Amino acid sequence: RNKKTRNFFPRPSFSSSPSPFVCPRLSITTRTTHTHKMSRGASQVGIQQLLRAEQEAQREIQIAREDKLNAIKRARDEADSEVSGYRERKEAEFREYEKAFQSDTSDYHAKLQRETNERITQTKKDVAFGKDQVVKLLLEAVVDVHLN
Repeated sequence: RNKKTRNFFPRPSFSSSPSPFVCPRLSITTRTTHTHKMSRGASQVGIQQLLRAEQEAQREIQIAREDKLNAIKRARDEADSEVSGYRERKEAEFREYEKAFQSDTSDYHAKLQRETNERITQTKKDVAFGKDQVVKLLLEAVVDVHLN
């Protein structure tokens, strides 16, 4: 075998004549008929097509970015409205709980005041009932001195 058959990546030839290509695995030699020369006008057309494709890709990217930002804004707005609705529901529940608790507190306060007044009244009655006996016992203890 010669050295050309071992070369897996032969150098391309830029001449107008077809160049041989050797496939080392199949041991097949083929001829390529590609011409690597382009006319100046054809290359300008190709460049213009690439520029138009790039501009179109940029437009598509810009549209995708705007769509993404709009989707994020919509999601944020929906989340804000959901949070505000939840907050309002919880505040309403708290106000109802607070009302119930305040009425319980005011009922408890009234009951406590009633019981306190009843105890004060009962204590005054007890003092009035036993006042004479207590005074008599105190006077006897002070006046009568027992010397044993």
